[in-house]
Amino acid sequence: MSMKNETEEAHTFPSPQTLYRIVGLRQDFDKTLQKVYHATSAQPTPQEAAAFKRIVEATSVVDIVRLAPLSLGVAQLAWTQRINEFGEAAIPPIMRRLKSSQSMPDEDERHLVVERLISALKRMGQPGGQALLECFNNLDDYSQSLAAVTLGVLKVQAAADVVWRYFQRVRKYPQSDSLVGALWGLLGVQHPQVDEAMAELMNGGRFFVEQYPFAALGGGKACIPPLTRRLGVAAQRKERYEDERDDILLALAAIGQRLGLDEYRAILSECVRPEQIVASIVDVAVQSTPERIARYFQMYYAPVDPPEETADSGS
Repeated sequence: MSMKNETEEAHTFPSPQTLYRIVGLRQDFDKTLQKVYHATSAQPTPQEAAAFKRIVEATSVVDIVRLAPLSLGVAQLAWTQRINEFGEAAIPPIMRRLKSSQSMPDEDERHLVVERLISALKRMGQPGGQALLECFNNLDDYSQSLAAVTLGVLKVQAAADVVWRYFQRVRKYPQSDSLVGALWGLLGVQHPQVDEAMAELMNGGRFFVEQYPFAALGGGKACIPPLTRRLGVAAQRKERYEDERDDILLALAAIGQRLGLDEYRAILSECVRPEQIVASIVDVAVQSTPERIARYFQMYYAPVDPPEETADSGS
């Protein structure tokens, strides 16, 4: 399956970049695919069967990389398993393909190939992350957004400036998908300006479904004033979607726990009136354990790679 979605779901559906992070980058993605295919009785199409055969019979890692466009349906599982067999030996041909990816005229095929190759690099850990960083400037916007997500997952600190420059460019785009990818990267490398960047987006009226989970994950002092302004609007029954008010309160609670309640209360007092409302917002932070917040924003807080014992027990 390809993670790219041609239609943007306004406000309510996570971006392809978020879905790619929580599905396509999993260390045990091949096991996930196996479960999916075992759970369905659908038979592979003749095209999928032919692709499967070519992938299984390929004798070199160069051939496997070249066959990435065929990795659909049952052939995707075969391709993922075969590329994993070569380990870090697959890095040079993957890099060559990524660096030349913009020469592929068909955008859908290009993005399918890039998704597969970036996922393969992610499974190689830091060596794969360093290779991806080398390829970053050769990728198109969508591919760079996936690269930013992946560099954040791998916590490639050397990528901080590259992802920041990408963020500065895509923040002006009317659609938010690329912006979400950039923010995943900045949060992953714990960029020192990510709090101010997220606050500025909210202050400028930008909205996307990941905004409050992102504030919960990495927001700080700068995010508190715009979040409280949005809370005031939502409290007047002007929510953009059901549960927006709860999302904002839990994002604020996560920030309050990071800052400490005294500092949190002092900042709230500067931007919220009356004092009773400040006390109510602080109470949410007091009553919400980190575990509760993580469960509430589970899709965003869950680790990309499960603990080893969990991964092993599922095989």
